[in-house]
Amino acid sequence: MFIERAYVTRILLRLFIAYFLPSIVVCRNISHHPQKQLARDIIGAYGPMSVRPVWDHDSTSTVVFFKLLIAQVVEFNERKQQITLNGWMKQEWQDDFLSWDPADYGDISSLTLTGDEIWFPDTTLYENIDPGFLHTSPSSVTFVNSSGLVSWSTPIIIQSSCRVKVKYFPFDTQICTLTFGSWTMDGSKLQMRISHTQDPRETVFYDNGVWSFKSFHGSEISKKFACCDNAFEFVEFNLTLTRQSDFYLYNVIIPCCMLCLVNLMVFWMPSQSGEKMAFVVSNLLAAILFQQLVGSIMPPLGDEVPVLSLFFLLQVTLSCLVIVGTTLVLRVYHYHGNKPIPPWLYKLTLKLYWGDQPYGGSHLSWEATESLDNSEDMNMQLNPSLREGAIGSETARKDRQTSAKVTVTWNEVSILLDRLLFIISVIISISITIFVSVAYIV
Repeated sequence: MFIERAYVTRILLRLFIAYFLPSIVVCRNISHHPQKQLARDIIGAYGPMSVRPVWDHDSTSTVVFFKLLIAQVVEFNERKQQITLNGWMKQEWQDDFLSWDPADYGDISSLTLTGDEIWFPDTTLYENIDPGFLHTSPSSVTFVNSSGLVSWSTPIIIQSSCRVKVKYFPFDTQICTLTFGSWTMDGSKLQMRISHTQDPRETVFYDNGVWSFKSFHGSEISKKFACCDNAFEFVEFNLTLTRQSDFYLYNVIIPCCMLCLVNLMVFWMPSQSGEKMAFVVSNLLAAILFQQLVGSIMPPLGDEVPVLSLFFLLQVTLSCLVIVGTTLVLRVYHYHGNKPIPPWLYKLTLKLYWGDQPYGGSHLSWEATESLDNSEDMNMQLNPSLREGAIGSETARKDRQTSAKVTVTWNEVSILLDRLLFIISVIISISITIFVSVAYIV
């Protein structure tokens, strides 16, 4: 009885294995996966990837819809006129060799492929300075739907040349142009279009503390080259960035303006202090230092002069003129008087330094002159004969002034020269400021 039961069990086990095991093996066979089967069928029948994926190769062009988003300015090297950007790039095009019927593959309507398995547009950044840019596309993943629409997107690092305009530095706005297009195929074979989902207002830009995002606009352009019969088509993006100028305002411009004001104070410093020349030379060296600092930041362009550099150049020139004027003042001050003062200079100093009051110099002070006038007026009131014999108070005063001896020294000439040079320097400084302001506006 026991032997019969064992026999029956073996028979049932064999029947179970023979009936159910093949189905289990078939269900777990990886090669029968619908997506893998679809990928094998499509890639196996795709053919060479160098052939443009259209049935009518002569009269049909491939339309590539391009989309670009800029996320961040990684680096902007103004001296080399190069910009490095971080962002996302997306391309879509129709591939006639990648369509299928979803009903034949378990209702699969989309498939994921790699870029090195199918045809890929040779989209190139024409301002590119990175030799590795062209090698990033084939390694990316593409998404294909059953109608043959291929969608490819990837994060990218763009290194591009950017023409820098330094006229209004540091209050400048830079426009960097990014031109994308095919390198080998003209418009009859490949057409570049801006993606329908490209919104000019769409931005994911992160401020880096130096540059602020202002605008990002794209357009479709066509260019004709001498090498080819047909024109090439491109999509061109203009990225507008505005510099945040607070750093330069507080560290360069404001200190330089204060230095220019201090530079004029040399004409109010007494010549006997012995520090006039050292003071003005120190200001000149500081102005040259600011000029070199700004010059080391900006690119050496020959067709455009920055207004700020022109301002520093004029201030350095003014400092040199101040040195010349200070030298002349010290020369006059230390002249010992072996040579008499010329009559015209004597009269000019007397007129400008003492004004209408002839008493002065080192022999008679203003207090002494006032006391002398008061005493003579009192004598005329006490003595009627003096009052009657005088023609008038003005005639008596003129006679008294004529008899007085007025002395003008070389020291007083140097003080007058200091005042005149100060007025001239102020006028020149104001003119420079107005000129620079007008240059910024224009």
